[in-house]
Amino acid sequence: MEITEIDRSTTVDRVVAMLRQAMFNGDLVPGEPLREIALSQKLRVGRSTIREALRALVTDGLVARMPNRGLMVRHLTVAEVEDIYTARHLLECGAAQAAASCSEAALGELRRAFEAYEDAAARADTAMAAWAHVEFHAVMVGLTGSQRLAETERSLMRDLQLVISTIDRDSDDLPKEIEKHRVLTELFCARRVEEAIVQLREDLQHARTFVVRHAAPR
Repeated sequence: MEITEIDRSTTVDRVVAMLRQAMFNGDLVPGEPLREIALSQKLRVGRSTIREALRALVTDGLVARMPNRGLMVRHLTVAEVEDIYTARHLLECGAAQAAASCSEAALGELRRAFEAYEDAAARADTAMAAWAHVEFHAVMVGLTGSQRLAETERSLMRDLQLVISTIDRDSDDLPKEIEKHRVLTELFCARRVEEAIVQLREDLQHARTFVVRHAAPR
């Protein structure tokens, strides 16, 4: 009997992937309304499929439900950005301290997470690069040994990913970001805690300023 791989993707999964890619490509911009009827007609799928896909994107932090305005592509306020970076500072500096005593296997996972991010960036795959960036930071915080903290970092990074992707797409900053993450990976893997914390603080402050500039209310 010949065994073939089963395609388990659903129409909802494909619509989610299409809408996500449209956001990262700039075809759907932060603040843009997402109407079920219009999307249903454009993508030639049922409204229930669109509804489920949008629900998934809300969970991912890419779509927001606004009172009396319906669903739209997520746009962070300056206050939200400031709050996210305050939380990231605590989590990531804690991760650097954990690098002093975590296992070599955990550091190996961090290396692989960086390589995945670097590879996606090299292929100019904006959606995959954004996902890999999120996972790198989640794996970093996972060095603490707490999956709850890692998931918190993942959630914070998901909230930021669309803004960061927009900035990367409109500038030449992505190669610099890859190099910063390479340096961080090397410092963590060498267990150079104090240097890693200094680097993290500098990177987070730079990123905070940059994202706030691009997240000004529209």
